[in-house]
Amino acid sequence: MVDESENFALLEEQVTDNAAIGSSFNDHPQQALAHEENTSATKTNLDLLNRVNGLQQELQELRGQLDQQILAMKALQTQSGVMPAVASLMPAAEHPNNSAGEQDRYLSAFNLIKRKEFDAAITSMQNFVSDYPAGGYTANAHYWLGELYLQNKDYAQSIKHFDIVLTKSPSSSKNADSLLKMGYALAASGQESAARQRLQAVIAQYPDTHVSKLAHAKLASLGAR
Repeated sequence: MVDESENFALLEEQVTDNAAIGSSFNDHPQQALAHEENTSATKTNLDLLNRVNGLQQELQELRGQLDQQILAMKALQTQSGVMPAVASLMPAAEHPNNSAGEQDRYLSAFNLIKRKEFDAAITSMQNFVSDYPAGGYTANAHYWLGELYLQNKDYAQSIKHFDIVLTKSPSSSKNADSLLKMGYALAASGQESAARQRLQAVIAQYPDTHVSKLAHAKLASLGAR
């Protein structure tokens, strides 16, 4: 899930501006030409932005698919006692307390997200973290709850769950994304100063990564200070 709310606002602003000034260009060819060039440049930028957002969404989906495949293979490992090659992708130390039942519950909740059944996914993930408060997949579950609440624009709950990942699971693979998305949620809830701190922390702690690039982009959208 990618926060695209600002993209829609940007498009709305441009349509309004064009409608307000369009009629004045008919009597001023030079201004009309300049406006046409600006409009073309804007369209190009929007096309690039849409492509970037599309690639981000595809990346999130691929990560989700990888999570799902890893969970399924680890469940098979538990049942058969065979160590699959996937162990090199997800070290056992990252999920020390997992069990077949926990894996099944997490995978079931995650599949609801994949099917875009977000309300049901929230309930399922909440039940999961309640039943497995210190489980091997609890940090992941809190991360997805943060994403789900961000999707629903319940920013207070979103921030709460991202913060749980950061404070209670400092070695989680979801830390970078949690810090980034907390910045998104803080910005959306009007807490711009706190949002900037989180986004700048992403850049400082995870330089030259995709989350760092997204943090730079979000900071730029908030404007210079």
